[in-house]
Amino acid sequence: EAIRITENVLLYQKNIGGWEKNKNFHMPLSVNEKTALLAKKTNGQGCTIDNGAVDYELTFLSKVYGSISDETLKLKIYEGFEKAIAYLLEAQYDNGGWPQFYPYRGGYSDHITYNDDAMIHVLNILKHVYEKDRTYKFTLEDAKAAKAKIAFDKGISCIINSQYIQNGMLTVWCAQHDYKTLLPVLARSYELPSLS
Repeated sequence: EAIRITENVLLYQKNIGGWEKNKNFHMPLSVNEKTALLAKKTNGQGCTIDNGAVDYELTFLSKVYGSISDETLKLKIYEGFEKAIAYLLEAQYDNGGWPQFYPYRGGYSDHITYNDDAMIHVLNILKHVYEKDRTYKFTLEDAKAAKAKIAFDKGISCIINSQYIQNGMLTVWCAQHDYKTLLPVLARSYELPSLS
């Protein structure tokens, strides 16, 4: 059953390396559904770090990888893992933050997202990758792990640089920050710029 779900997780992964959120990977897929997913793999639209996307998939894939002996499937899982890390590195802004969706789709989802632990999930993934702490049952080669460390450090700098200063004093953060100015910014109509 876990192998069947693994095939679904890899099928839902876009070629860019990311996943859409809130997918029911456990549900059996018909031939037509599989064909439709294959056709959508080249379209990176909808890939996100929101709602645990990427984090949950990699955690599941790692557990399966560590439990099977099928080398062909292990290679497919490892390649999916590499693509996911490359996706996270590509999506990062120069200032160290991550948008909620990448490729960009405009509006609030382009902003740096702390809400729902979106950016924290990414930082945790990268930390496990560069520390090679065996959280994942596979490790990236040193050069790729070093890139994860650089991205992690930039992410920490973004958190520090986006801390809001009010009346000359450091305070806290907003759920989302402008990807250019790092200031608190509006998301959905009920998610106001706020110290949240």
